Amino acid sequence: MLILSPWSKLIILFCGALFVALTIIVVVCLVSPFCPLHRLLPANARLPYETVDKKKKKKSNGSIYAGEPVELTKLNTIAQYDYGSPLSSFVNADNGPKSPPPSTIHGHRRLYTIDSSYSSMSPTTEAGSRPHSPTSTLVDDDAQSVSSPPSLNSSEIIPILYGTLCVSFRYETKEDSNVGRMIINLIEARALTGREYHASSCDPFVKIVLLKLRTRLRRSRSHYMTLSEFQSQTVRHSKCPYFGQTFAVELTKSDMKDCALKFIVFDRDKYANPTELGEAVIPLNDIQLNEVSESEPITFELQESKQNNGELLLGLSYLPTSERLSIHVIRAVNLKYETIANNIDVLNLEVRILLLHNGKMIKKKKTPPVARTNNPSFDHTLAFDVPTAQLDHVIFLIGVAHKAEAISESDDGLLDKTTRHDCFIGKVILGSCVTSSAVHHWQAMLHCPRQQVTSWHVLR
Repeated sequence: MLILSPWSKLIILFCGALFVALTIIVVVCLVSPFCPLHRLLPANARLPYETVDKKKKKKSNGSIYAGEPVELTKLNTIAQYDYGSPLSSFVNADNGPKSPPPSTIHGHRRLYTIDSSYSSMSPTTEAGSRPHSPTSTLVDDDAQSVSSPPSLNSSEIIPILYGTLCVSFRYETKEDSNVGRMIINLIEARALTGREYHASSCDPFVKIVLLKLRTRLRRSRSHYMTLSEFQSQTVRHSKCPYFGQTFAVELTKSDMKDCALKFIVFDRDKYANPTELGEAVIPLNDIQLNEVSESEPITFELQESKQNNGELLLGLSYLPTSERLSIHVIRAVNLKYETIANNIDVLNLEVRILLLHNGKMIKKKKTPPVARTNNPSFDHTLAFDVPTAQLDHVIFLIGVAHKAEAISESDDGLLDKTTRHDCFIGKVILGSCVTSSAVHHWQAMLHCPRQQVTSWHVLR
């Protein structure tokens, strides 16, 4: 029988403990990336799920987990990398969303870039300025993706038509006077674009502005100054309205070479301010005026509207389980308030959100008012119950309005007819069937449920 001395027993126990310790160290280094010896292991010796775990735990500067706010431009970059084209290209001809590849839908959680617009809302931000606008870097529907194959008709540019306007002119001279009268005969308009949230409806009217070129001695940001303004009657429910109205303005022949007529076609909105459908500027030098009879009718095409009443930063998110759509009204900048208020001290601004279905209002909510600034910060969230099946059929009209003391509401919840048009500064339309670039923001929200997607919008 083997008899061990006390020292031999201690050596055996020490060797056993050392073996167990080494085994534990090796196992820990294989499993945990925090072990200092982990970096010395070859790549193929590491566990296969380590890479995925590392990506989930990685939190570098400017990255957050899913569920946090995400800018529309950053979301476009991810879609460009995964799908081969930005989110704007995932729209059918009928404005319906396309399905991305199944492998990307059921993939693991992805890291998104943090919304820089929130960090810019600090007190040090200069009044009137705003952070980098996501809409300014959106890839247009016609733009070619880097990774997508070139289109066969990529060289062809399809023009966008905004309708036509038909007018005629006549100039009447007075005896023993330099001043004459220019007669403007507004005849009709054709093929006007419909209302954004109800394409078959349109209540157009025309605003005529006589402009005069400023002299070099009177420097100004605007090249023209306004001499006279006229407005036609409103023709209801017509995309091809007949006006048949005549307007007269006194003007000398010498001034005509420096003057121009600006025609702006509006759609009178039932719920907000009128929307510009198109405009055209005609120099009077280019018109052959007849003193005996009217000139031949002139038909000219309307150009894209340049209406810009400020910008509004919105965040959209949709929860499929509770079927709730939330609109986070963050802030607005550079609001054009001159048409509704004499000075900035009387401004009392609020954002009104109307939920529409087939052109009819279903629900209306508004934010608390913010006074005495044209760069208000609202930071208020309004939630609406919208079933998933109705997401392609509802429209949100979001308007920035001046809440005056004299404005009262009627029994149907709408503003009084005499004041409800004048109190709105501008609006933006959101939905799957809108024709403006705002549809990209809506589609991004649908592609990223349970996440807030933010984007700037031009108020019109």
